[in-house]
Amino acid sequence: MSSPPPKRTKLFAIEDILDLQRGGGIDYVQKLDEHVKVTKKFNLTKVQSKFLINKLPPDPEALLAGIFQSCIDQAIEEGRQQKIEPDHLGCTVSSQTLETDIWIPVREISNNTLDSILNQFLKVSQSRKQDNNTLLGEPFSVTITVVKKEGLIRNISGSRSKMPSVRHIINANNLIKIRNYDNHCLFYALMASFVYTTRSWPRWKFYDYIHSRGGQKNRFKDDTSDLMNNVGAAKDCEKYDAIEWVPRVAEFWNSRNEGGFKIFIFGENGQYKPIFKHGPEDFKPL
Repeated sequence: MSSPPPKRTKLFAIEDILDLQRGGGIDYVQKLDEHVKVTKKFNLTKVQSKFLINKLPPDPEALLAGIFQSCIDQAIEEGRQQKIEPDHLGCTVSSQTLETDIWIPVREISNNTLDSILNQFLKVSQSRKQDNNTLLGEPFSVTITVVKKEGLIRNISGSRSKMPSVRHIINANNLIKIRNYDNHCLFYALMASFVYTTRSWPRWKFYDYIHSRGGQKNRFKDDTSDLMNNVGAAKDCEKYDAIEWVPRVAEFWNSRNEGGFKIFIFGENGQYKPIFKHGPEDFKPL
């Protein structure tokens, strides 16, 4: 059964979202647009909402908290309507007024989820010498991703290489083989694929890049580390679930490259049918 198509709502004032003062919500913020995407196969629901802050109330943090809470509630409710009870949640805040997107990694939902998102947003904003009014007057998007990780049949992740003996249907010479001594092979594989498909390097240069040789020494490792930092992935996890991290990597790349990147994850059996994919439908194959 295919997932329902994304839906959009007309522009409307969200006076029912913020209860800062009686009748005050409509004066402060408008909800401009909304996209909902449900992927039942992976128990995943994503809601992207676009807002416009017209003016700041006396307590800007309360305004942000109200916006974040409304987005959280809606994403959870959208999942429940599809009979998906989310237990993990992540958030991304995007705006032309922000130097870069603010990423809050997918974590288990708790009573402190809202506070964690708000505190991380304020912490990152302050570290970049930005403040709450950077969102004033320009549209910004809040994307909430919720997932029910409990009960998933397949755990698609990256951990320490075990080098299983597998007969691939595809030619082994066409595979990019990752040799890592940590648990970051998911990100190494993503970074290697990104470089291979976007840079017109000769074969020898890409080989040096992957094997840290010559002028490419440690560059692959450093690029992978930067990618993990950019999407908020901690370096000390035992494993990294593709269902959680591939969407963040795809959205990170698309936010900086005008869209067009779609990531496909294949299993170890060498079959051509992907076991997981994420990205726009109108991507351009490289």
